[in-house]
Amino acid sequence: MSRVLAQADFERRIDEQVLGLLSRSSLSFHAMLGALPSVYPTNVIESLARLAATGLADRSRTEELRAQIGRRDDALRSTRTLLPLPHPVEFEWRFCPDTSQHLLELANEMAPAKTPIVLFGTPGVAVEALHLPIARRLTFIGENNSVTQRLRALNNAAEQSLTLQFCTMAYPQMGAGAVIVDPPWYMDFVKPMLAIAAHTVCVGGFVFVSLPPEGVRSSAIDDQAKLIRRAGRLGLRLHSVQPLALHYETPFFEQNALAAAGIGCSQRWRRGDLLVFEKISVAAPDSNLFVARKREWCEFVIGRMRLFVRREGQSTCPTALSSLVEGDILPTVSRCDRRRRQAAVVTSGNRIFASSNPELVVEAALSLCKTDFSSRSRQPLWGNTSEAAEVERIADELTRLSEREAAEERATLPLSPIAGGQAWKYDSINSSRERREILSGATT
Repeated sequence: MSRVLAQADFERRIDEQVLGLLSRSSLSFHAMLGALPSVYPTNVIESLARLAATGLADRSRTEELRAQIGRRDDALRSTRTLLPLPHPVEFEWRFCPDTSQHLLELANEMAPAKTPIVLFGTPGVAVEALHLPIARRLTFIGENNSVTQRLRALNNAAEQSLTLQFCTMAYPQMGAGAVIVDPPWYMDFVKPMLAIAAHTVCVGGFVFVSLPPEGVRSSAIDDQAKLIRRAGRLGLRLHSVQPLALHYETPFFEQNALAAAGIGCSQRWRRGDLLVFEKISVAAPDSNLFVARKREWCEFVIGRMRLFVRREGQSTCPTALSSLVEGDILPTVSRCDRRRRQAAVVTSGNRIFASSNPELVVEAALSLCKTDFSSRSRQPLWGNTSEAAEVERIADELTRLSEREAAEERATLPLSPIAGGQAWKYDSINSSRERREILSGATT
């Protein structure tokens, strides 16, 4: 099927699902999002317009729903995470706490006795594991970034024995009884991460993987079928499929993106399909095990804001920090948006900027992050007084951005502590030094 026909079929299926929900007069726009199979809000809005234009749906009902689009879901209550914020460059969405707990309990129940559990690309699950009585060895595999570094500090403060491993060029065969893996929902991420999970799990063990359901994109159903066949070549057999079983939090960067598009945030609307595979045989190592993903971004932490700077590439913009979109917040989270590809600077609030001189942005970020790394003896990156003045100007702008994003994030937080009293359990480790920690892709 051609891409055009596949997209038309995808829209037809969304229209059928939306039309079926329109008959429920008490259903709000946000409730409709939660009832659909992870259909992106803009796709639902387009469906309502199509149904009204073709006369298939009552126009007054669709207008009633469209009037609710900009309102924030009253049920939405973001929680202050113990981890640094997810960042759009890393395509990170985190499970809701109850979903993380369910996965851990399921893995603990199904894994063969005395085997370890591996958490691959799931920092939110790792945080929940610190609070659960799991009598198994636990290993977390993740990027060398501020999230993993904070997880290390939480693990030390909780006096837990969670083993942390950075993503490397080759992975040991750990003999895990279960691997929980949550790849970004792009096949160039899913394939290698599934290969690593298959390599890590023992025969008789299980791999739990989240995949996009049918409402995410036109190729979702075919992608799942292809992945199941690929899993077979990795020695994995499909054990079960639990559609829409996994609930995700709406990250801060997506809340900002939706707001920039005029859409109010909804609670738990994004869901994933849970596929469980059993390892039945040892397959030849997949070539993906030995290909390290190039890290082209440097990361800096300024207050709560995570700043990613891409030092390579050319730009025709006139300044070191230049707007790409009105208001600076990109109104989409898709990596396919061409404006994202033009960005050299991206914040954890989904703000994007071009840069004529990313090195000056790096220097400005370093000046705001007082750590052992930034205090080492080194030559400054500027070459004259005008560049020094520009670094100071950029640093002031980055400070304002950090303060603005902190205010935006506070506006999404509940007035009361997180349920269970865990909100600030490890606040003492969130020291000034660690808050201003710099990570640039290598251990410092």
